Amino acid sequence: PTILSLLLTFTLATPLLLVFLILFGAPLMTHFAHNLMCVTHMALLATMPLFYVYGVDPHMWREICSGSLPWDGVWGGSVGTVVGAWLGAVPIPLDW
Repeated sequence: PTILSLLLTFTLATPLLLVFLILFGAPLMTHFAHNLMCVTHMALLATMPLFYVYGVDPHMWREICSGSLPWDGVWGGSVGTVVGAWLGAVPIPLDW
């Protein structure tokens, strides 16, 4: 399951998160390598544990995507990664 979770993280989650990062305002052309490193890091922290624990069961992924999954360590860590990245990026425009 470890190799499968790494493979799914790099092939599915990284491009999807890169699209979200660019749509939320990250520069596309000037900092593409930085964006790719940021998204890869976020994918490893947020989605690899989810793939490892829950596998590819469509019912579980429907619950994960809808947010109706009961809070456990894996789901909480993934939500914490996304919320922490957002909270860390919000004050950047205030740095003047």
